Amino acid sequence: MSDSGLPVPKTILVQFPVNLDLIEEEAGIPVAVKTRIGTQGSGVHLCQTRQALNDLFQFVGGKQPQGRAVPAAVSA
Repeated sequence: MSDSGLPVPKTILVQFPVNLDLIEEEAGIPVAVKTRIGTQGSGVHLCQTRQALNDLFQFVGGKQPQGRAVPAAVSA
């Protein structure tokens, strides 16, 4: 898609234990997190703060072995 000039958000594959510093440095906050399981918008969480991001990973830690973190907004 980026070859066609469409904006594509940076994607980071994360695994447990999660490195919140890396996510914040690479993707920034707010950040959208997509869990491995879910389609059509389910499994997508918007974390407005670092604490919300930490809480999400604490919650899904036992249920999801990995997820993807992307910047929350894409500018055209």
